Amino acid sequence: CPPPYQPVQYISPPYNVLFPMGGDPPVTIDPVTGILSGTPNILGQFSVAVCVSEFRNGELLSVIRRDFQFNVADCEPTVEAQLSTPNAQVVGDTFFIQSCQDLRLLIENNSIDRNFINEYRWVLHLDGGDTIVHDWNLDYTFPRTGIYSGELQLNPGGDCGDTAYLHIEIFPELVPQFDFDYDTCVAGPVTFIDNSYIEGPGRIAAWLWDFGDGDSSTLQVPVHVYAEPKGYPVTLTITDEHGCQNQITNVVNWRPAPALIIVSPNDTVSCAPATVLFNNLSSPIDNTYEVLWDFGDGQTGTAISPIHTYREAGVFDVGLAITSPFGCRIDTVFERLIEILPAPVADFTYAPPHPSNLEPLVQFTDRSLDAVHWDWYLDGQIFSQEQHPSLEFPDTGLHEIMLVITHPEFCLDTLVQWVDVEPQTLLHLPNAFTPNEDSVNELFLPAGILPGITNYRMRIYDRWGQLVFESTDPRQGWNGRYQNTGRPAPAGVYLVIVTYTGPRGEAVKRQGLVTLLR
Repeated sequence: CPPPYQPVQYISPPYNVLFPMGGDPPVTIDPVTGILSGTPNILGQFSVAVCVSEFRNGELLSVIRRDFQFNVADCEPTVEAQLSTPNAQVVGDTFFIQSCQDLRLLIENNSIDRNFINEYRWVLHLDGGDTIVHDWNLDYTFPRTGIYSGELQLNPGGDCGDTAYLHIEIFPELVPQFDFDYDTCVAGPVTFIDNSYIEGPGRIAAWLWDFGDGDSSTLQVPVHVYAEPKGYPVTLTITDEHGCQNQITNVVNWRPAPALIIVSPNDTVSCAPATVLFNNLSSPIDNTYEVLWDFGDGQTGTAISPIHTYREAGVFDVGLAITSPFGCRIDTVFERLIEILPAPVADFTYAPPHPSNLEPLVQFTDRSLDAVHWDWYLDGQIFSQEQHPSLEFPDTGLHEIMLVITHPEFCLDTLVQWVDVEPQTLLHLPNAFTPNEDSVNELFLPAGILPGITNYRMRIYDRWGQLVFESTDPRQGWNGRYQNTGRPAPAGVYLVIVTYTGPRGEAVKRQGLVTLLR
């Protein structure tokens, strides 16, 4: 709107006529040069009125008034000091840096934009004064532990520059140390003794023990029990009040003698010969220990858990001595630990002694010693668990009969015998027949049991020695005619001769007389 204008009311504080924008330092105008200077620190739009009065020889000539708008925005700086180092925390433009046990400090300069950085320098405030380093990255060894300050200055004194402030704390060295103690002759706990210290002022705030077997502790002086004898890598990590850490690893060689000898044989009562596993449950023990067994039968062994065979019957004391790698010895004798009984003896007989297909039923009689159970096998198949079984053989030939007996202590013995079931033949020659065509007793034919025969031949002769009939078929008989096709033979007495080869190749001959009746 056209004038007249209303007076401007400033927001106060912090603004007034002389400080229209505030800032740190405040934005002001030089009354002689008219230069505006200051550092605004509040974002926004600001209206600044400037009045210029012109004088000549002390007389006012003219007055010019102008309004200017200043926009204060959050803009990325062209140059920004940035650092990178381990264990650093940033608050504003100050970098808080901690170094544990190391006087040498490495700081990487990540400042941007390097194309606009014309000059850089590190300023370290030491006890004897300031030290200036002109390297891009800082690699500096401080004279001693303590607290130091400094800056990284980019384009110092220029219009486009920046500064990073350093707060450096170098803490004394942590020295972890420990000892341990245990009774090498009796298996028991290990006591760990902390001997750690700090090379300078400060205190150890925390302890962490890794015992090397999966267990840990945070006590300063812990006590730990191991399960197995061996060398354990034990690590102690100490932490001071500033969070600095250091660690040390020592090998704890835990190999004491067992506190108690424990032996568990897999069998204490058995039959000769008996193989016994002696399970050594003593702890701790491994192959670095010297082990000596006395099995009581004159034999010894050096295995941790040996296997031993007793070949004679008797009652045996068993002794065991264990010596640790440090020379500690423990021993004991287990009296009457092992009892070995006489072995059972399998035996049997059978009758008849020569069974055959004509007499296949066989009776078995057990004659074993110290048996309480019997298993009878025919050709590999069990057929009875009676003490005295009988068996009817299904076929002729050699058959395996096996008897397995069981002792009261479950010991076994076995006996195998071969039974020969003989194939026998039985041939009967009738003494008369009547080939008179009445359909009764018309044919002369030998009868009997003839399994497995070969080379069969039957011949019939009259009283003058003339062959009247001959056959090689045991199923073919004589019908009373010459060669079964000629004229009828007269009544009378005839000689019969039958020959054949038996099932096992033996030659058999049967001879008799037959009467032909008309």
